[in-house]
Amino acid sequence: MNSIWSQIKQALFVVHFTNVEDVKSFRDAIKEAGLNINDCEIIAVVATKKEKDLLPVISSVTFVNTKEFGLLGKIKNENFKKVIPRAFDALFYVGDFSKSLSKHISRINKKIAIGINSQMNDCSVYINTNSGGNTHLVNFAKQTLEKTI
Repeated sequence: MNSIWSQIKQALFVVHFTNVEDVKSFRDAIKEAGLNINDCEIIAVVATKKEKDLLPVISSVTFVNTKEFGLLGKIKNENFKKVIPRAFDALFYVGDFSKSLSKHISRINKKIAIGINSQMNDCSVYINTNSGGNTHLVNFAKQTLEKTI
C-alpha cells in the first residue's frame, strides 16, 4: 500500500511571510524532502500590500495580501490567478489563515489538504509539532505522511 507522501508530486504550501530568506529556506526544505520545486508552489501571505509590492520575484513563490481579494470574489493578484487553475496532489497550510484567503484557496484542485500547526476547516489531516524551522516542518510532515496510508 502506498503512503500519502508517496502519492505527492505536486504540492501547494500556504505560509505566512516573515522575510525573503525564510521563503527561500522553505523552497530548500521542499527540495530536501524529495519534491521537485518546479512542480510545487508556495503562497506566502504578506501582512501589507505595500510590503508585498516591494518583494522580488522568486520562482515557484506567489506573494499575496488578503486585501487583494474583493468582497465579491474578485482577485486582484495576477500571479495568484495563475495558481488557481493548477492541480496539486496536496495542499499544506502552515499555520492558520483568514476565511477570505481560505475561500479562494479552496477553489484550487487538490487531492488532499493537510494542516501543519493549523486548524483550517478544509483539511483532512492535521499535523502538529512544537519545533520550528521550515526544514523541520516539511520533514516532519513527510515522515508523518510516509507512515499514513
